[in-house]
Amino acid sequence: MVAVSRCLGSLAVVFGCAAGARIAKKKRGLDQSAATCGQRPGRPVPMTDDAGIQIVNGRDAPRDTWPWQIDLGGCGATILSPEWLMSAAHCGSPRTAYAGLHNRSQTSDGQQRSIVQWVRHPSYGSPTSISNDLLLLRVDPPFTFGEGVGAACLPASEPPAGGEAWITGWGTLSAGGSRPDILQEAAVDIKSNAECAIAYGQSSITDDMICANGNNNGGTTDACQGDSGGPMVYEDGGKWFLIGATSWGRGCASPSYPGVWARTAYHQEWITQNSGVAPTFPGPTPAPVPTPEPPTPAPGTWEVSGSGCSLSGSCISSNNHPSDYENSALCTINLFGDIPLRVDAFSTESSFDFLTMGGTRYSGSEGPPSGTYSGSVRWESDSSVVNSGWRICRSDSPSPSPVPTPAPTTAPPSPPAPSPPSGNCNSLCDRESDCTNYPNICSGCSFC
Repeated sequence: MVAVSRCLGSLAVVFGCAAGARIAKKKRGLDQSAATCGQRPGRPVPMTDDAGIQIVNGRDAPRDTWPWQIDLGGCGATILSPEWLMSAAHCGSPRTAYAGLHNRSQTSDGQQRSIVQWVRHPSYGSPTSISNDLLLLRVDPPFTFGEGVGAACLPASEPPAGGEAWITGWGTLSAGGSRPDILQEAAVDIKSNAECAIAYGQSSITDDMICANGNNNGGTTDACQGDSGGPMVYEDGGKWFLIGATSWGRGCASPSYPGVWARTAYHQEWITQNSGVAPTFPGPTPAPVPTPEPPTPAPGTWEVSGSGCSLSGSCISSNNHPSDYENSALCTINLFGDIPLRVDAFSTESSFDFLTMGGTRYSGSEGPPSGTYSGSVRWESDSSVVNSGWRICRSDSPSPSPVPTPAPTTAPPSPPAPSPPSGNCNSLCDRESDCTNYPNICSGCSFC
């Protein structure tokens, strides 16, 4: 069984697929925001038997939908941050990286950066010749994030076997075939390592590897030569995570042999230590805030709903009582717990306008008896004859005390008017002598 890397053989001399790489000595600071990684415009359209043979048996990717895809010429890579890319160690030491491309031949459409640092995994090639196949690349100046250019998230945990992932690249359309100009995409199913080992043998599949392939239009979807180092991503909680860098396989798109990628979650600590890019946790879609249940009224209380009743103090009555109620009146009185009620007045149109209490409907002049009720009381009138209606009061509430009649106010007795003296007292009388001299007009004076 021959393990074939997904690096283009024709460019092996240029990129040195098996060549060594300088190991980074300087750790750079954190340069990725967890809030901005793993974002793309919507979800990819499901694979539904698309015709054609791309990446292999994939399809053309819509423009700007995989913003972390990098073209290295003979390999691919994935943006982890504006400065750092992830590729495959067997891609050697590429010198230039292009981001934001849709058509790989139109490099002026994207951003071109020089690669200034190569950090190959120190255990690359052990225990198997293709184990730990990861390569960190630093570009200078950093990429500018925007439409069509952005980072995939570094995962903090492993993806589940059986989950759907997506692969992208400009690799050959079949083993030894031609390369497309337009970026290709395909959905693949993640395989367990145990399942993958059945195909390749237990010693060939190590914990640092992850396997996948898919099916489209009756053909197997897989990466191929020229896709090496490119991304396999998995969506979780609205974010896209880089779970694998395209590494190797037996041929391309063989249904018996899944493709093999270098597992990034297995190497998360090494990636963070050398690039400063921290892992991101999935951002689950927030559950809608539940509408709080309305508070339950306290036992022994009542409430009125509808417009046909009026609440006044500890009594409820039909509207306008004791005057006539309206046509088409409707209301409900909800009783919370057992409440003692007395019926103070009742007069409705017999057989047409009903007050329902204790499960019994009452109309006419025979209203419900006073007693303890629970549940609800319902009042409804029709659209014809009206009457004075009804009035129900709580019998556990004391009736209003009668207003005392004020005692009549007694006016203080008037002082007795002085008894007028007998006789006359003309204003001309002014001395005692007048009493004798003029008795007819002065004898009544006080000084007489």
